[in-house]
Amino acid sequence: FCRGLVLALMLAVAACGTRSYQPGGPDTLAFLERANESSQGDITLRAALPTASETEALTGLGLYKQGIQPLWLEVTNASEESLRVALWSVDREYFSPAEVAYMNRRGFSDEGYQALERWFLDSALPRRIPPGETRSGFIYTNLTPGTKGFNLDLFSASSAYNFTMCVDLPGFTPDYRLGK
Repeated sequence: FCRGLVLALMLAVAACGTRSYQPGGPDTLAFLERANESSQGDITLRAALPTASETEALTGLGLYKQGIQPLWLEVTNASEESLRVALWSVDREYFSPAEVAYMNRRGFSDEGYQALERWFLDSALPRRIPPGETRSGFIYTNLTPGTKGFNLDLFSASSAYNFTMCVDLPGFTPDYRLGK
């Protein structure tokens, strides 16, 4: 009996690190239809917030249960200067993509963890937006139930832009929208 139990435990432990990583496909991007938009001069910002279930379908991970809320941003830079994104302006204690991947590494094979880390790095908002181009991606923020209010600072060699936005999660109606 003990040998069988030991063998079963060894197989269970070995199986813990054999899972591959499979993120969701394009059908998990419906939350983008709810994006809010704001412009300042030649710069346009779009922002959307996936729900907990949309996040799990997209990433395969329960990030909301970990207090992590991905915020999708798209920056269109129609100016003639490169922009630098100040990620800390959104959330001073944001999670880097590598940090989110590392926090969720358990249970994945080496290849699975590398795929997980690569997905998070590839889907993150780039720090630089070249002139005349659009870039999008996620910033992994601390969970804010209901409405996520945030700032985003962008800098070029000669200008600074500060966006302030609010993005509501579906099913939540903030009191300021009730008109009372």
